[in-house]
Amino acid sequence: MPLLFIVSALLTLLYATPALAHVKWFVPLGDHHGADAAAFSLADPAVQAWALIAVALVSASVYLDSRLPSLPLVDSKVRHLLVDLLRTLTGLSLVLSAWSGSLIAPHYQWEGADVGFLLALEALVGLMLLFRPLVFAASLLLLVLYGALALRVGGLEVL
Repeated sequence: MPLLFIVSALLTLLYATPALAHVKWFVPLGDHHGADAAAFSLADPAVQAWALIAVALVSASVYLDSRLPSLPLVDSKVRHLLVDLLRTLTGLSLVLSAWSGSLIAPHYQWEGADVGFLLALEALVGLMLLFRPLVFAASLLLLVLYGALALRVGGLEVL
C-alpha cells in the first residue's frame, strides 16, 4: 500500500497541469497567457532552486513536528465559537455572492433560465448555514449546487 501511494504521489507531482485557478478571477476571460507559463521548465536553475527550497521547508516541518511537543487542543467553548464563526461567515459569503449575481465565485456569472434557480439555491444554502439546526441540510444542498454547477460548466471548472 505505501508503494502505491508513493508511485501515485510521484506521478501526480510529475504530471504537468495548467495552474489557472485564480487567474480566472483577475484576467478577462478572453485573455490567455499560456506563453508566460511555457517559459519555465524543470531544467531552469530558478525552478530547481525553488523546488529545493520547498523540499527543505517540508523536510524541516516533518523533522520539527516529530521533535516539538504537541500543543493542547483548544477548549470546546472556543472551538465551538470558531466553528460557529466559520459557519456564519460562509453563509454570509454565499448570500452576498448570490445577491451580487455570482455563483460560488466571482467569475461564475452567466445568464440563462437555470441561473435564477441556482442563485436562489445558493442564497437558500447561505441562509440555512446561519441557523445551526439546518447545517446538515445546507451541506447537502451545497453538494447539489456544486453538482448543478459541474453539469453546467464542467466538473474540473468548478473545482
